[in-house]
Amino acid sequence: MLEVQRTKIQRPLLLPQKPAFKKAEAEVIILREVNENLIRQILIMEERLSEKMRYNRQDLLDSIRSQQEFLFCCIKGTKILGYAVAIPHNNAVAEIGEQDPLMKNDLSNLKYYVDRINLKHSGMFDKLVKGFFKKLIERGYTKLSSHVATSNSLNKFVLIKLRRIITEDRKDVYLSKFSSEPFEYMEFDLSKFVY
Repeated sequence: MLEVQRTKIQRPLLLPQKPAFKKAEAEVIILREVNENLIRQILIMEERLSEKMRYNRQDLLDSIRSQQEFLFCCIKGTKILGYAVAIPHNNAVAEIGEQDPLMKNDLSNLKYYVDRINLKHSGMFDKLVKGFFKKLIERGYTKLSSHVATSNSLNKFVLIKLRRIITEDRKDVYLSKFSSEPFEYMEFDLSKFVY
């Protein structure tokens, strides 16, 4: 009987090539035009905050249209990952200086006050902060100030991440207009910031 020997043909397995798509990177922009999609996303994120602290639609529109205020958005495609609102420091002193009498006007007018940082997740902190610090530095601003929340431990997170550029740190500042919880007042020197 004749034996038939079968051999396996060795061929490389060829899979169809997928087109190379570049994964969208998150970027920080200054929102200067009304974008209903982004505003809607911001308002949804604002709902996580206490009612006293929330921005409403008009507050956001005012920030967008203002020549002095900045609404920084960290976006990826059409999704917002976080945002920050910065106003001139002296405007913040006028608004809340009675509740924090140690907060003084900045004579150089080169200081901005971070009124809000809101992130979908803490992993976006570095991206948002680096982006908006860079944009402020490009515009000639050298200092920042903020009352940082303690109730959600944001103050501890900021201390760890930005300790090298903190120039002032005062604990237990009460701003009853916004919350019964204490805040931590911090000032930052942007000239020491490395990005």
